[in-house]
Parts: sequence; structure tokens; C-alpha cells
Amino acid sequence: MYSGDYAGRRFSSLPEIKITNAEKLVSEWVYQTMAGGKFETTPLVVDGIMYGTGQDDRAFALDARTGRPIWQYQELCPETFVRVVEE
Repeated sequence: MYSGDYAGRRFSSLPEIKITNAEKLVSEWVYQTMAGGKFETTPLVVDGIMYGTGQDDRAFALDARTGRPIWQYQELCPETFVRVVEE
């Protein structure tokens, strides 16, 4: 279910995560897309593979357990698609 429930509260109902131990949670791995700016994505995990998107038309697949990149893709727009607006 997207974001944990239909209200999108991103709450985990896992019994291992409690108010008493939440402060002890630590990151197991991090991934950097090499794109600047904010990173906002809701990844999809299927069979242990995490698929996500990033800025600048990037897509990637990671091993969800280790964070190891499996593949990365970036679609580059042709220069004819880029429009320069002069002020």
C-alpha cells in the first residue's frame, strides 16, 4: 500500500518498531543519485530490488538489502528540446 495507509501517513505497523526503540534506529545504507536539488521519490520494491527515480530524468535499481546499485539510467533530452527564455 502506498505510503503505509490510504491517508499516506507513512506509518509503519511493524511490531519491531516502537516508541521505546525508535530513537535507536540507524541507517543501514544511503544512495546518492548525483543529481542536485531535492530528492523526492517513493521507491517500489519487488523481489528485493528497489526501483526509484531522481531529478534530471534519472531512474535506478538497487539491492534493497545492501543499497548496491544494480543499474542506473538517465535520459538526456536533445538540445532542440531545450528552450532558453531570455529576461
